[in-house]
Amino acid sequence: MHGTRMGAYFKEKLDTLRQRHDVIVDVRGMGLLLGIKLKVDGAPLVEKCMHKGFLINCIQDTILRFIPPLIIEKDAIDALVECLDEIFSK
Repeated sequence: MHGTRMGAYFKEKLDTLRQRHDVIVDVRGMGLLLGIKLKVDGAPLVEKCMHKGFLINCIQDTILRFIPPLIIEKDAIDALVECLDEIFSK
């Protein structure tokens, strides 16, 4: 139940991010296993997130993949989305 609720919340936040930044093509996935397809190479974004304390993965060069723990809370999701928003704004 918790994972389902947090997955829906996370996806909603990523969709909002997609609407704010043209570099995001699509938000994909189910539950907490989510990803965003980018128009640019994702590797530099992974490194920037890592320097800010977030571990994310880049697959197929342009997809950022998120696999958070099932016990994740809204504040952690909000912090990651805020970090991504800041990175995409630069």
